[in-house]
Amino acid sequence: IGADEERLLEALEPMSRNADGSYPAGTRNIWIRPLVVVAAESAMRRGELLSLRWADINLVRRVAQLT
Repeated sequence: IGADEERLLEALEPMSRNADGSYPAGTRNIWIRPLVVVAAESAMRRGELLSLRWADINLVRRVAQLT
């Protein structure tokens, strides 16, 4: 894992709200980091990732089939 990828993943860590209701650096979306990891590892485009359905995914074999 390179330094750029490490910084990106760190920036995508989910964050909790501060006491005043604001958010520190990070993301409020808990799904974005796993999507970025899958995109980086698979070279899938945004449309391909977002069109996946559970029927396209085999968790045992760790395979996603693009149709």
